[in-house]
Amino acid sequence: MKVLPEYTAYGIPMTRVLVDSNFNCRGRFLPDSIVSLAENIRDTGLQFPVIVQPWGEAEGFDFRLVAGFRRFAACRALRMAEIPAMVTERDITEFEAHKLNLVENLERKDLNILQEAQGIRNLFPIGEATGEIARELKRPRQWVYRRLGLLDLPHDVQLMFASGRLVQSDLDTVLSYRAEPEAAQRVAQSLLTATLESPAKVKAVRKGLQRGRRVADSRRKKAEIAGMIDRMFSLGIDGLPTRVAAWCAGTISTEKLILDLEKVSGRGPVRQSYR
Repeated sequence: MKVLPEYTAYGIPMTRVLVDSNFNCRGRFLPDSIVSLAENIRDTGLQFPVIVQPWGEAEGFDFRLVAGFRRFAACRALRMAEIPAMVTERDITEFEAHKLNLVENLERKDLNILQEAQGIRNLFPIGEATGEIARELKRPRQWVYRRLGLLDLPHDVQLMFASGRLVQSDLDTVLSYRAEPEAAQRVAQSLLTATLESPAKVKAVRKGLQRGRRVADSRRKKAEIAGMIDRMFSLGIDGLPTRVAAWCAGTISTEKLILDLEKVSGRGPVRQSYR
């Protein structure tokens, strides 16, 4: 059996490791999660070493913690003098260090969807293309799209997904309202209320939302209609078509359009109710 030196773990004094909680994509931990992990480590030992990099930028430290922040905190709670750690054998850039932190947490499935989203944003702060991020993290583009989209939603909606009360299939529905924060909030709340009732209720709500969205999306805005009128004139089209379009845009009254229709048809007054 061959030893792979790049994966060799060393017993490193914990006091020599710089721990920057702002570096970790998971953010800060709840005390209960540290206590439960510490109890597990005390009973069965540390199953996976942490990852550190050589560090000479802070006096009194030889290493910086890159991955395994929760494990490190649990071991510190147990007052361990040393911690098993893998040391990066080469200098890595700040981007590579943050990427290693995020990917290690993704592989261990230690993050909720909001933490994943925030980790991506921290790693790619200037808004790289979804495809580029997907290639870098070796994840599907849709996976990346959902998480970046989550960050555009109201904070309380983000928390609904972070807590697991809403799931990724709900996120696809809510994201179709991402340009309308208040609507997105209403939709998320309606889905959350439905989950408390039954799967059938959730299905019915989703179906109704999708149908309503299609109707809303099919309605032309006034600016679109005005643009179409300009296009008609540029093509030499005038008369009734442009008058109908102007009526749709609200620039002429229903009464005026009815008069135009009567003139074109050569018939008498149109005996029909118009609103």
